[in-house]
Parts: sequence; structure tokens; C-alpha cells
Amino acid sequence: MQTEEGKLKARVKLYLKQLGAYWHMSVPTGLGRPTVDFVCCIPQHVNGAVVGRFVAIETKASGKKPTANQALVLKEVNDAGGVGFYTDSYEGFLLTMAAKGLTPPPKK
Repeated sequence: MQTEEGKLKARVKLYLKQLGAYWHMSVPTGLGRPTVDFVCCIPQHVNGAVVGRFVAIETKASGKKPTANQALVLKEVNDAGGVGFYTDSYEGFLLTMAAKGLTPPPKK
């Protein structure tokens, strides 16, 4: 049976696929730098060209917060000009994506 967080991750994956995004979920090994659940490059359509946006997303079960290491990674991504955020619901994920302008291009 899939956990609440697992269900959220599955929905986020589907949405990223629909956007045509590249995304990666690393397998935690305890080696190297800490990271978050999703590291993505999301295509944005600007004046007829495609521009990739670097996005890092941490998913959590409802009411849960990122660990100190995860919060640091999200801060570093934002400080470097990317978009880093966490979500504990699919609705929150969609709202944050829209607020950051990370939505599908308009249909022709």
C-alpha cells in the first residue's frame, strides 16, 4: 500500500511529465551532498523559445516539514536563482507552481 507521501510523489511525477520536464529523484545513500525529492528542469516558453528553469521540490506527508538539510538545499537553490520549495499537498504543489509561473504553455 502506498503512503500519503508516495501518492503525492506519484501525482507530482505525472504533472512534471505532462509539462515535458526533466526530473530526477536521487536514491539516498548517505554519501555526497544532501538533496530533495525532485531535481527538475522545467521548460518555459518565452517569446517562441524554450528556456529551462531549475526547480527543486521536496514532498512531505500532510503537516510535515522539511528536515534542516532539506530546508538548506531549498534555500541554496533559491539563493542561486532557481526555484526551491516543499509541499505537503497536491493542491499546494499546483498553487506554488502557478505562483512561480511553472505552468503548461497555452494550447494553440
